[in-house]
Amino acid sequence: MYKRINPYFDDLLPSWQFGYRSKRGASDQLLRLVSVLQDKKASGVHSGILFLDIKKAFDRVNTRTLICDLHTHGLRGRTIFAIQNVLSDRFVRALYKDHAAEGYI
Repeated sequence: MYKRINPYFDDLLPSWQFGYRSKRGASDQLLRLVSVLQDKKASGVHSGILFLDIKKAFDRVNTRTLICDLHTHGLRGRTIFAIQNVLSDRFVRALYKDHAAEGYI
């Protein structure tokens, strides 16, 4: 699914967005951050950093809005249908030894 979606969004994402992009990772982002901070320091600018990790942020995305945005950017057919199915009425069943748990997420 990633291979089908990526061509639609690679040009839309800002250059500093490294998540879900090939040949880019956390170490690249760290090097970018250090470079920016060094440039600011050399220019006499004081910098502060705030890191924010929103747990389960993707679970809070409005599914209808996301699907509409994907459609607006040209995603069609089975790929958008598959994404819609994954994001709607998600049901999970977990089994561990003799125990089972299930429910909608």
